[in-house]
Amino acid sequence: MRGMHGINVALMFRFYRSSMMVLGMAVSVAVLAIAGACVLMGDGVVDVLPMAVMSKLILYPIFLYFLISGKKSDYCYYLNLGISRRALLTGACTIDFLLFSVLTVIVCVVL
Repeated sequence: MRGMHGINVALMFRFYRSSMMVLGMAVSVAVLAIAGACVLMGDGVVDVLPMAVMSKLILYPIFLYFLISGKKSDYCYYLNLGISRRALLTGACTIDFLLFSVLTVIVCVVL
């Protein structure tokens, strides 16, 4: 059973890379660019950072709605391998938020 978890994680990375990576990272970069512009205009990082994280979290349901409605046939592959749609989307959102967190740390260090 230990090996199955590694396979599930690899499949979640594959789903993230094929479905969510481009749009998810584009939203992350846009949110952080706006946050960086606000910081450069005089607002502090402490004021802007929570708003950037909240905007990313608010955009997830909208993003998932369009992802689910547009890719219904892609889930059959993962369902046949034993991964539910909820687990797949949760894993992909977790990966996306972790990458957003890394980008946020990089932006905060640079600014």
